This record gives sequence, C-alpha cells and structure tokens, in this order.
Amino acid sequence: MPSHPPSSTPDAFTRLEESFGRLAEKWDQFVVMFHRYKEKTEKELQAAVRLQAAARGFLARHQVHSLRGEKHLVVASRATPWPSSHEQAMVRLQAAVRGFLVRRAVRKMHLLISSSLHQLAACASNHQVSSILFEPSTEVEIWVCSPPAWPKRVVSFIRATTLVLDRRPYTKHIRRDSCGQRRSTSI
Repeated sequence: MPSHPPSSTPDAFTRLEESFGRLAEKWDQFVVMFHRYKEKTEKELQAAVRLQAAARGFLARHQVHSLRGEKHLVVASRATPWPSSHEQAMVRLQAAVRGFLVRRAVRKMHLLISSSLHQLAACASNHQVSSILFEPSTEVEIWVCSPPAWPKRVVSFIRATTLVLDRRPYTKHIRRDSCGQRRSTSI
C-alpha cells in the first residue's frame, strides 16, 4: 500500500478561515464607508434643497420689491399708473389657474382618448372590422314648440366625425343631403 504524504487539509482550512476573516473585515469596512457616504450625500442633498429654496425666496422677494419700486416710481411721476402689486399678483394667480385648468383638460382628454382606443381594440377583437364606421356628419333634429305657434323643426349638421359601432349585421341610416332630400343608406 503506497503511503500518502502528510495531509495539508488543516493548513488549507486555516488559510480559508483567514481569508474569510479578511473578507468579512473588508465587507464591514465597505458597509461603514457606504453608510458614511450615504449620510454625506443625503446631507448634501438637503443642503442643496435648502439653498435652492433660499434662492427662490430671494428672487421672489427681489421681484416683489422691484414691482413695488416700479409702482412707487409711476405714482411719483404721475405717469400712466401701473396696476398695483395686488392686482398683478391676482393676474398671475389667474394665469396660473388657467394654465392648470388647461393642462387638466388636456390630461382628461388624453385619458378619454386612450381609454376609447383600448375599448375599440377590445371591440375589434370581438367584432368584424366592417362593423366600425366613421360617418362624416350627423344630422340633429330639434323640435321647438311654443304655445301660440305651430311646432318648428330646426335641422342642423354637426361637422365632427362620429364613430358608430354597430353589432347588428344590417343597419339603415336616414340622412338629408345638402338640398334637403331624404337619403337612406343601408350598411
């Protein structure tokens, strides 16, 4: 039986333990440095936010002071009076509110359009494509009845395109052409 050289397994395990110990120390150092860096960057971010807020406040105060100065100069020289700073502030607030309302209306319209397109996509998978029709104009009949006179019919055309989703295979539309003649179309 051949004899084996003395095993170096205990030495390998001790070296492995030492390397894991060094790795754990390095990891702990890294974690401590990372937390210090994170705290430093958070403090820097907070300081940057405070500086930005202070700068915005300074600019706003400077703008108000300059507006007050312009108002005093105008009143002192008896030239055409400028609106007061209160009126200018109201105008700016109104403009901000109008802008907000316009942006909100656009956002709502965008949501409505996108949801309608999703519904159309869902309908297109359930129905044939030929069942989706775009009609160029729609006739609206309004009957106006007043007690002393006979009922009057007012016919107007809406120039917007309308989308008709029809699940029935056969539909009949009655329209009037530009001469007032009734025209029926079958689909």
